[in-house]
Amino acid sequence: MDIEQISSSLIIPSRKLTSINISIIDAELLEESRNQATQCYNNAFYNCPVLKTDMLIYGVAITSEFGTQAVEHCWNKLANGQYVDPTYQIQGIAHKTRYYSLLEMDVNDIELMMEEANLACPPDMNFFRRHPNYGRRFQSDK
Repeated sequence: MDIEQISSSLIIPSRKLTSINISIIDAELLEESRNQATQCYNNAFYNCPVLKTDMLIYGVAITSEFGTQAVEHCWNKLANGQYVDPTYQIQGIAHKTRYYSLLEMDVNDIELMMEEANLACPPDMNFFRRHPNYGRRFQSDK
């Protein structure tokens, strides 16, 4: 699946997606983190203190584990600029995945959004699609 196919399947303009590389989290640090399969938004958000980061990355992941289907996904950016994905690493598939970022969000901004929108868990991509300040990221400029 190429970036244009990703773009059309998830309705995100391809020029707004940035290809990034994921680093592997140290095994001890990964052990300290709390992760659940299919809970990438919660994993990225609640692991910020363990990973000593305050950045969540919202974007798209393509892994051979899901065929060639693009999946909306969330992971972290560390203070040193490295990207890590506790959700897919714990499942053993991070190294088989291609990542494309769309939004880099500070955890403090996410907490504020959760409070303002009365959300019990971190927002997913659909929240940002509908949000007046972020919805344009999902729209074509045509």
